[in-house]
Amino acid sequence: TVLGDLTLDISASDGGLSLGVTLARAAHRPALAGLLDVARDTVVAAARAALTAQLAAVCDAIDLHAIDHGLPRSLEDVTGAALDPWGHPLDYAQPAVQRRHHRYDLCSRGPDGVAGSADDVCHE
Repeated sequence: TVLGDLTLDISASDGGLSLGVTLARAAHRPALAGLLDVARDTVVAAARAALTAQLAAVCDAIDLHAIDHGLPRSLEDVTGAALDPWGHPLDYAQPAVQRRHHRYDLCSRGPDGVAGSADDVCHE
């Protein structure tokens, strides 16, 4: 219990972090909703920053592999199982399908895990 009328239940598992909130007084709900929005936005921004760095590092590994052996047939040839910050496998296509001016595509399906949706992120 926090502040007398606010109860937080936090649990962690391999699947992520879960937060339960109970408010005794409805008057505090708008302020709490604002705080939760800020927390969610911070977590999403951190995940996207980590993804950008991850995609750059995997692209470097692909490019180094290409120097001696040509482009890899799969990501496992250079990185093992590469998962994005949301636990989904990265998508690698060679030759490039989405960005035809590139030699290959390296993309994350984003938080929803669905390829081709608006939250996908590809390395530029």
